[in-house]
Amino acid sequence: MPQETFRATAGRVVAVVAAMFIIVLGFSAVAGAASHYKILHRFTGGADGNEYVNLGPFLEYFSSGIVIDAAGNLYGTTPAGGAYAFGVIFELKPNPDGTWKKKVLYSFRGAVDGASPMGSLTLDTAGNLFGTTYAGGKYGKGTVFELTPKPTGGWSGKVLYSFSGGPDGASPMVGVILDPKGNLYGAADGGGDYGGGTMFQLLPNPDGSWTQSVLHSFSGGWDGSAQLGGLVFDSAGNLYGTGQSAASAGVVFRLTPNPDGTWTDTVLHTFNYDDGWDPFSFSGLVLDAAGNIYGTAFWNHGTAAGVVFKLTPNQDGTWTESEVYSFTGGADGEHPEAGVIFDAAGNLYGATPFGGDYDCYHGPYSDGCGVIFRLTPKPDGTWKETVLHTFHNHPGAHAFAGVSLDSAGNLYGTTSGDGVTTFGTVFEITP
Repeated sequence: MPQETFRATAGRVVAVVAAMFIIVLGFSAVAGAASHYKILHRFTGGADGNEYVNLGPFLEYFSSGIVIDAAGNLYGTTPAGGAYAFGVIFELKPNPDGTWKKKVLYSFRGAVDGASPMGSLTLDTAGNLFGTTYAGGKYGKGTVFELTPKPTGGWSGKVLYSFSGGPDGASPMVGVILDPKGNLYGAADGGGDYGGGTMFQLLPNPDGSWTQSVLHSFSGGWDGSAQLGGLVFDSAGNLYGTGQSAASAGVVFRLTPNPDGTWTDTVLHTFNYDDGWDPFSFSGLVLDAAGNIYGTAFWNHGTAAGVVFKLTPNQDGTWTESEVYSFTGGADGEHPEAGVIFDAAGNLYGATPFGGDYDCYHGPYSDGCGVIFRLTPKPDGTWKETVLHTFHNHPGAHAFAGVSLDSAGNLYGTTSGDGVTTFGTVFEITP
């Protein structure tokens, strides 16, 4: 090879290698700056709580969502473990050195006050916590409870309502939400007039008791069922939720209050298997400023790995469903079981309990431990998915309940573990 040609070739090689080196450095910097994952607490499965519970097929793993107070303290539940093995309510407080202090605020006692709290907690302005249990209580069909901080320290628990399993409903799997007047609203998984569950309301009385009323009894057919569906209010006081259905692939519904105190149920969208089915949404739907509704479905046509969907209201009162993101079942995640949340910039965040690029070894879904993802809107109307974290089976896996966002942009959530070697974690993802 002539010397000039060799020099030219060598120069190009050096340039290419240098460019590749810069690209790799740049990629590493971006990847490193993208997010930082940290475990704040690992549950032992004993007195401190256990996020894993087996309730039968497809209800084998659970983890509950996190609620954050103004001071940055985290609150959540575990469906098992605790002093009586019926679940706990816990608190995590940040320390100045970056560590967190975990404390059990309350241990459930089964028939006395409930068992297996699964839904996320709701925090009112006075610092009281509200939630539900799936089982236990007076009739063994679950409860609605309140946890109140004592002036002298500690917390006191109170059962607001025990479900009978009849027309009033049974076994709520999601939490309750508050309206501006301090009334509570929720969904019971079973019971009701037709066995498809209920939407219920709890009103506080002057004597400290609460009065429960059923807003709607689901048939399990055209109107779906209340199974696994969380609720959200719009600015007009309407309630929105999702339900499964024996007559379709699931529905998104709205409950509208009437002047006489009744509520009208309207199905906004019926899934047809092509656009998704089984809209579980443990943590419910979310609305944007324009009134569009966003949620997730466990399955979808094609990849069958699930979808994030959007419902847009039309002028004639109908709604148009569109796909925000369809999961492939690979490294991007699989089978979302919780809803999504917005940040101030309009990005969506969520979790899938399965999928990802790490292979789990147990259960019917052995193809991934799950991911935390972000969806960013693009100018052309599509959305870009970014995986912020992929879970491994040790020490945590399966984030069923989605994530919560604090004012600094940090994400918090829980994992369920496998119930054998791991019993769940509370985690933080820092951008």
